[in-house]
Amino acid sequence: MNKLGPDSSRVKPQPQISSQQAGAEQKKLGPRVPTANIFKNSLIARGKIDTLCFHDDTFLTRFLEELEMVQKSEEKLNLDDSQWEDIHVVTGALKMFFRELPEPLFPYCLFELFVEAIKNQDNATRIKAIRNLVKKLPRPNYDTMKILFEHLQKIAAKESVNLMSTQSLGIVFGPTLLRPEKETGNMAVHMLYQNQIVELMLSEYSKIFGSEED
Repeated sequence: MNKLGPDSSRVKPQPQISSQQAGAEQKKLGPRVPTANIFKNSLIARGKIDTLCFHDDTFLTRFLEELEMVQKSEEKLNLDDSQWEDIHVVTGALKMFFRELPEPLFPYCLFELFVEAIKNQDNATRIKAIRNLVKKLPRPNYDTMKILFEHLQKIAAKESVNLMSTQSLGIVFGPTLLRPEKETGNMAVHMLYQNQIVELMLSEYSKIFGSEED
């Protein structure tokens, strides 16, 4: 199975860890299966996006308890089970999954290039530059990103109900999906660009992920 991450030719060698260390780390984080099909078939992608910003007084406690259960589970979860009916828990687990990837969905080697692209003052130039960078992504990253952003578009379309605009989604997912390999004193500036990149990709989804003829 393909794994998310940049092509090996672009990545610096990483320290080797023993199978015992890897097993212990996997057990701590829970199962990690970064495939586009799992997201596409999950409860997240099938609906309940109207209620993303609404919860009752017991929400936070239930969210933390159930999210911890998702993260620690070593068995395949049945997301149709009633115990996972709270969409906040499932989406929280998805966001945590992306945040805990060894390398972000936007590979480290392309981070600065995406930042330079979003700095373009001309919108058409910005879109073209982002589109060209997206096409350079490893195939597993591209496939997952395309499906994820397609779903986030559906959430933004319900903004009048769930209060999640493209700008809000950029703030939520920007730092989760792309970040520099080594954080510098420009953290606040980077965060602004991270948010803007996600917002632009949502607003111009069809131009960035569409075919050449689009």
